[in-house]
Amino acid sequence: MSVFIENVTENDYRRFRAMLKFFVDQAARNQKIVDGGGHMVYTTSHKRGSGEYKPGFYDHYHKNHPALKEDWYKFPNDLCYRIAFRGNWWMNTPGTTYINICRTWINIRPEFSDELAGKIIGFHSVYRADRDDDPVAGMPEEESYTIEDLELDADPNDEVTSKLRQMFNHQELMWKCYRRAREKESVAGGLTKFEWKVRQALLNDKNIVLHGAPGTGKTYMAFNIAANLIGVSREELNGSDRFGFVQFHPSYDYTDFVEGLRPYTISDAQDGDETGSGRADAGGAVGFRLVPGVFTAFIARAQEDDKSKPYVFVIDEINRGDIARIFGELFFAIDPGYRGIRGSVTTQYANMHDEDEYQKFYIPENVYIIGTMNDIDRSVDTFDFAMRRRFRFIEVGAKNTQEDILRGVGYSDANREEITERMDALNETITGVPGLGPEYVLGASYFTKAQDEDVQIDFERLWSDFLEPLLKEYLRGRDDAENVLDTLKDAYDSGRVADSSKDTVSGNI
Repeated sequence: MSVFIENVTENDYRRFRAMLKFFVDQAARNQKIVDGGGHMVYTTSHKRGSGEYKPGFYDHYHKNHPALKEDWYKFPNDLCYRIAFRGNWWMNTPGTTYINICRTWINIRPEFSDELAGKIIGFHSVYRADRDDDPVAGMPEEESYTIEDLELDADPNDEVTSKLRQMFNHQELMWKCYRRAREKESVAGGLTKFEWKVRQALLNDKNIVLHGAPGTGKTYMAFNIAANLIGVSREELNGSDRFGFVQFHPSYDYTDFVEGLRPYTISDAQDGDETGSGRADAGGAVGFRLVPGVFTAFIARAQEDDKSKPYVFVIDEINRGDIARIFGELFFAIDPGYRGIRGSVTTQYANMHDEDEYQKFYIPENVYIIGTMNDIDRSVDTFDFAMRRRFRFIEVGAKNTQEDILRGVGYSDANREEITERMDALNETITGVPGLGPEYVLGASYFTKAQDEDVQIDFERLWSDFLEPLLKEYLRGRDDAENVLDTLKDAYDSGRVADSSKDTVSGNI
């Protein structure tokens, strides 16, 4: 099998050979152990060159082995390996002594000699689909190699054999296939599994609200689901007649959303301008006409189209508007149980409709509404209870979208792992702060700015310019704000959860 793997150099093949030799030699040494046990693991976390182990299993060798001082386990294309040994009678089984690509079921499984315990005579490069909770389709078939094929005892500077090159390429191909599947985690149309569940909920219930902590990608998710339902790409979504979008705010009202009177200049109308500028000039006077709002215009398109085609309307920041003032009598029509003609209502300006003063408004069955809202938005009162009954509320937690958002930034696996650790530790600490809680955690969108202008990871800049200002706003007016902020910074810096409860003081929280 002659395969070109991008970014791989001759030195990478040599390092792969050195790793296999280390594994074979250590397996032979382990056979000499008569007591202990323990589980020995060489790990590949962001703590470069460190080994994670349990005491009692040839510690002096593992701690001091020179291989641990090098990045021999890290290879191009974000591929990194983890080596595991288990002592005593378990160690001659490939299920407990093995090499695997980190966080996957892509393994290098040894084949042991029947005559000489602890002696490895070959390897199997294999993806363990039987052990993966979510198997990846299309993986290359298992390949096997003998120790003689690989010539592991060759001089470190010698060229590697064609079989060893083939073995490493096989591992890289499986890794590429695995990453492609996991990065999209696609069920259909590029949606993540969580997005797919939300999509199904939308189809069942017609109206949903995505709510949760800030920065969890709720609006982005709404757009993804809308594009999937309509059958267009994200780039084509805004140009589709079957998609509508609006962002509510405190001054938004019924005339913007449903219909209302708008000024126009009579001279404009005579010249064929249906909307008019609304400004009087020397040649014309100002009049008023009934103009459909953004939602009514959207519904009109849905009523005229094939009822089998889904129409999706996204309302961003739905809780920031005065819901009763914006929807008015549409409270009834929007109910999933009253879609279609039987849910028709008479709007406030029905008597001004040119074609039929008794024309009624209804929402077709093929219209789906997605709202988004931040749970901690203090700029508005509680979401209207009458509307709450007509929507299904789905929480979007920081963990639901963390991996998808961070993968989209283009961080390396090592950087993404460290950012994830810091984010998780910070959020768990925030959750434990009295007066805050889970609704105040930070979504992954806040952690997409870790790269500076030179595309280097700058965690201090991320903290000072993006995270700290928001956290200070959370803590504004608290007597213990400085102490709590220090605790949150410690959690962010260390990647470990800090006890925030001890830093709070009685009084103003």
